[in-house]
Amino acid sequence: MLERRKNGWLFWMKGGLRMLLMGLPSLAMAGIIFQLATTKRDQRKLDRAPGEMVSVGNHKLHIRCMGEGSPTVILESGAPATSIEWSAWVQPEVAKATRVCAYDRAGLGWSEAGPTPRDAEQITSELHALLENAGIEGP
Repeated sequence: MLERRKNGWLFWMKGGLRMLLMGLPSLAMAGIIFQLATTKRDQRKLDRAPGEMVSVGNHKLHIRCMGEGSPTVILESGAPATSIEWSAWVQPEVAKATRVCAYDRAGLGWSEAGPTPRDAEQITSELHALLENAGIEGP
């Protein structure tokens, strides 16, 4: 009879493959648990809008202003970004010179969903109502 060689490459390949097949599900489960825990933590931190919620008819939009002066600069995020995109670098720097406000369009960030269609006319009318209802004057 032939003895099985325990130091051959085939033996080690089979062992490595066996370990990989047993380890992948454990690694995937650890990743899922980590993602769920960090998502829950982030939701608790971000549940409260950092700005204010302003009614624009049958829904509310989130707006956050900082700084003082005139004119007020309005920061609009490209779809599907939110006002949080401006909060780290741009908004604080602009606030050193004048008042600056970033807002979330309907259905994005902290803002509630708005009526459809979500076209330019609807979005601009909501922005106009938001600025008026938040007491933000034009230039």
